[in-house]
Amino acid sequence: MSFTIGDTIGPYRITDQIGQGGMATVYKAYHANLDRYVAFKVLHQAFLEDSNFLERFKREAQIVAKLEHPHIVQVYDFADHEGQPYLIMKFIEGETLKAQLKRESLPLDLTIQMLEAVANALTYAHEGGILHRDIKPSNIMLDTHNTPYIADFGLARIAQAGESTLSQDMMLGTPQYISPEQARGDQNLGPGTDIYSLGVVIYEMMVGRVPFSADTPFAIIHDHIYKPLPLPSKVNPEVPVEVERVLLKALAKEPAARYASAVDMIAAFRSAVQEAGMTELSAARYRPPVLTGSPAAAEPETPATQSPAYTGVPSPVTPTGTGSTASRRAYRRRANLWILGGFGVLLLTCLLSLFIVMRAISHEDLRPWSVEAKTDIGKNPGPPPGDAPVSVQINSFDIPSDITVEQAQQDVDDDPTNPANYFVLALAYMKDGNREEAISTAIIAINRLDASPTLIADVARYVATNEQDELAAWLYLETIAQRNLPPEIRNEAGEFLSD
Repeated sequence: MSFTIGDTIGPYRITDQIGQGGMATVYKAYHANLDRYVAFKVLHQAFLEDSNFLERFKREAQIVAKLEHPHIVQVYDFADHEGQPYLIMKFIEGETLKAQLKRESLPLDLTIQMLEAVANALTYAHEGGILHRDIKPSNIMLDTHNTPYIADFGLARIAQAGESTLSQDMMLGTPQYISPEQARGDQNLGPGTDIYSLGVVIYEMMVGRVPFSADTPFAIIHDHIYKPLPLPSKVNPEVPVEVERVLLKALAKEPAARYASAVDMIAAFRSAVQEAGMTELSAARYRPPVLTGSPAAAEPETPATQSPAYTGVPSPVTPTGTGSTASRRAYRRRANLWILGGFGVLLLTCLLSLFIVMRAISHEDLRPWSVEAKTDIGKNPGPPPGDAPVSVQINSFDIPSDITVEQAQQDVDDDPTNPANYFVLALAYMKDGNREEAISTAIIAINRLDASPTLIADVARYVATNEQDELAAWLYLETIAQRNLPPEIRNEAGEFLSD
């Protein structure tokens, strides 16, 4: 059934419709007994296709209703009217963070206070085993005193508890803020998925745009899963390296490489801002053009007076279920086109790489390099005498075999403009088994600090000597991509990649 303005449902009289999305319609309602307004959220009728959904809805709503935190929009009540489930929530008089950011940026000190409040609320919920699954600016409400509240907490969990056509065919979330594991359709999500989404919000507030944006939802979620994070300082040169380091960790592809909690992430962010001496956000933040492609790719507008509506995007993961509808057939056709397109791009990339490698090694006279003929930089030093630590030199920087992440990080902090220090830190991360952090740190040295091809080749040679062939291959490919590449280094990279 549908609700209209003026209807009285139990003790609630509907006074206005304030939002509508793919998951729910939101009304403003008056509760006469308590003399207060509430948000009356009615879930989509598609969920009623599942005969067991109502029972699951009540069970999940009971869990969400137990959240009592000063910065979470509280659930007051939940029930159903003639089989139509609805939630009664606190009504926030104000606007969303999204509406605020479209108008003007918050002052830096207020931004940090707002993020700390949101992080405290998230950590509180995570400690109780409850995830949000859709953190984004339009789900963060600001009241008239700029006090933040997280809205729609657990709504995705409630929706995914059912087996309706909607929950099968839709991956519930927002493409621009979705975590890689949620984009993949992983079932066992943890706090890291909300931490990633909040990290995207921080990225947007610091840089002026979300990290990944494209014409289609599929392209955006593909980038979240596979594409390296666009370095904040490349998009906005005024982003300090200290803040960039926090964003790289917050938006690591693997959940284990991110911060342990949202509170830890915001504490690191505050420290980075203080260390960088920031007093305000950049006034020249990058503003992306308005997308003109598929309207599904852009996050829907929500008027400032509305409670944020929840949105869904087609899942890239093959849905399970027994339904056979035109929408599901259209979904499969789109998925097949994306798969074929991906294979085409992969084939083209392989052919281009093969062409580069073959040109590099096609002439004997241009291949003077061999492992034995190089300096001690690339040689395996062999076992040390006694317990003396082994060290390898990269452009006059010693790398002791017992280097720790803490020691390497200290060198970076002492000289943050030297790319060699970042490579040493990357090698320390790799030694600890933190591959994601190692690559992220190496990317800083290559892309932000413009490491020379010689230095990149030195590191690749050292990594190859230590039998880390995958990382060495990636570094040699980065070497080939550099401009003004000396012939001997090009040939060295070609020799390694052709083996």
